[in-house]
Amino acid sequence: MSSERRATDLRPVRARHNVVNSLVRYLRAVDDHDLSGVLAELRQASVSFGGPEYRGVEELSEVYRAAFTSGGRTRHLLHEVEVEDAAHGPGVVGRAAYQRWSLETDPPVMTALGRYHAVFVTEGDELRLVRLRVDRDWQQH
Repeated sequence: MSSERRATDLRPVRARHNVVNSLVRYLRAVDDHDLSGVLAELRQASVSFGGPEYRGVEELSEVYRAAFTSGGRTRHLLHEVEVEDAAHGPGVVGRAAYQRWSLETDPPVMTALGRYHAVFVTEGDELRLVRLRVDRDWQQH
């Protein structure tokens, strides 16, 4: 098998690796209330939580600061990650189920259940997150 053929075969594996790592870094930053980490993953992305889209450092900073101020310690768990080529243009789409747990009680309590829909575009050899939509199936009130 030629090296060109082997490199082509690795493209889906690399895409999945990049998507999963980006989502995990984002969730770790959210759980750690690390605004810089969140912005590093979302630097050129728009984000929606079932409503308007937020974009740009100023808007995203405001949204996440408010969430960090009003929320306690959390742990997000990522499940069932799917990655496929984007329907239009270069890039990929990642979808994943998630759970959000509050660590403010003993035992922890699940506070949300839903799905992430993430769109990445290809930039050279890397993928860049450009859109993150959080669809909540259930949320504790």
